[in-house]
Amino acid sequence: MTPSESTTATFLVELARALHVYGTPSYELEAAMDECAARLGIEVKFFSMPTAIFASFGPAGECRTTLVRVEPGDIDLSKLVDVCEVQARVVSGDITIDEARAQLSAIDERPPRYAASLTTFAFAVATGTAAAVFGGGAREMAIASALGALIDLVGRWTGRIPGAATIFQPVASFLAATVAWPPPGRRRQRRREDRPFGRALLDRVPLLRRALPAGAVSSLRRGRK
Repeated sequence: MTPSESTTATFLVELARALHVYGTPSYELEAAMDECAARLGIEVKFFSMPTAIFASFGPAGECRTTLVRVEPGDIDLSKLVDVCEVQARVVSGDITIDEARAQLSAIDERPPRYAASLTTFAFAVATGTAAAVFGGGAREMAIASALGALIDLVGRWTGRIPGAATIFQPVASFLAATVAWPPPGRRRQRRREDRPFGRALLDRVPLLRRALPAGAVSSLRRGRK
């Protein structure tokens, strides 16, 4: 592999990593990288997994395979759009490989677009609204909003600890279930007063009646007291 091809191969690996980290699905990443490599004149096949990317350069029997370990991250549509723009400009020849690598590095180092406090507020509003959609009152909306804010804080906390991102989902699920689960007295009261959950859900979200099969709708309406 010539120095020029080596530089191009390095760029392709960095581009694949950026697409992966910012939320590109595996099948889209592989298709985009195959197209980009073909336009740049590099023979390579990419294979994307949740925590790794394989890139095999060269013809079969003589290929050199590179493994890139990737830490799963949150979807960042703003950075993903910028990375895709860099890819398009490289393919069209508007910028060189070295310029593209510098831009990818700048995108990676760029701080989040929105302040942490605003993101936490958005989590609280989204979860509180979801509670209202499913028939919750002021109490349920307040609890859901607090849980949404708490989950965002847990996510930012685990994001600062190397290797801790993998425990975010189970920790957040445990906290939400523990806080939201009503005490025994409240559970008995709700069993006596509430409608079957399926019927209440259909009343609150009428679109489900059209989306679900007729048999499923009937089963939800019957429910169990």
